[in-house]
Amino acid sequence: MLPCKFEREVFNSRKSDFACSCIVVYSCKFVDCESNYEGSAIFINLNGRLKVHGTIFRCCSTTAIAGAVSCKISELTMTHTCYFNCNSTKSIGSGDDVFHAVKIIGAQAESVVNLSACSFAMCPKDQINTDETIAIWHNCLVAFKRNNVTKNTERSDMV
Repeated sequence: MLPCKFEREVFNSRKSDFACSCIVVYSCKFVDCESNYEGSAIFINLNGRLKVHGTIFRCCSTTAIAGAVSCKISELTMTHTCYFNCNSTKSIGSGDDVFHAVKIIGAQAESVVNLSACSFAMCPKDQINTDETIAIWHNCLVAFKRNNVTKNTERSDMV
C-alpha cells in the first residue's frame, strides 16, 4: 500500500476508507464535520501509521462515538493539533463509552501512541451527560507530553 498525504486542505466531511499504509495529515482543517458514524472527521482502521501535525478540528460532531477522530492503528503520532468544540451526542447505554474528541485503539501489541503539544478545549463545550474527552485503549505504549486539556465540560464523576 502507498502512503496518503493530505497537506493544507480544508475538509467539512468525514474522511475514511483509506487504502494506505501510512497516512499523513499536515496543516489541515476539519471544520463543521457532522456524521452519524464513529469519528465525524476521520475514521481509520488500519495496521499502519497515522501522523497528524498542525491540524485543527473545530466543531466536529457525531451521533455515534468519537466526536472528531476514531482510529484503530499500529502507530500514531499527533503533534501541534487542536480540538475545539468537538462532541458526541450519543447517549450512554449499557457499557458504552462516548469520547468527545478522540478515540485511539492499538491495532497490535505495543502500538505506539505519541500525543504531544496538542490542545483539547471545550470538548464538549456544553454540559452533556456523557463520557470523556480522550480515550486511548488496548495494546498502546503511550507518550502524552505537553498537552492542554482544558475547559472540557464532562460529568462531574469523570473529572
